Amino acid sequence: MTHARPGAAFVAGAVAAAALAMSASAAPAPAPKSLSNPALTGFQLIQRFENNLAPDRGAQLAKFLSGAFIIRRSDGTTLTRAQYLKNHPYFPGRQLKVLGAEYAAPVLTVSAVAWALPATSYAPGLFSFAWINGSWKMTAFAKFPEQATLPAG
Repeated sequence: MTHARPGAAFVAGAVAAAALAMSASAAPAPAPKSLSNPALTGFQLIQRFENNLAPDRGAQLAKFLSGAFIIRRSDGTTLTRAQYLKNHPYFPGRQLKVLGAEYAAPVLTVSAVAWALPATSYAPGLFSFAWINGSWKMTAFAKFPEQATLPAG
């Protein structure tokens, strides 16, 4: 005569339920194979970054920056994600023009210039975004020395 072991049955049921829950949970969406307008997507992502620099949006900025984020400034300084989150600038009202964008899944690289009004100089930048775990994350930003004239294009 065999006796059922309630503890073993419970564990087996719990393992089966966990396996079913894991298989039912949605995997992150894969990176888009192509973008119909990489420049527009890049513009929108840079705007999201700029908006998340506001003092009351620290949590959103932290979520938007990849764990591998790095910034290289025109003065030669480099900051990691943790360093940048501790002390980042905020430029309300800054204007932006995308000069070009290239997408090779899952990475979008955007060349842009930004300026504040009244415009006396322009700051070129190179932005990099990657599709990570179902959403866009900013992975890098390089700021180049200010220029007196806006690049053609």
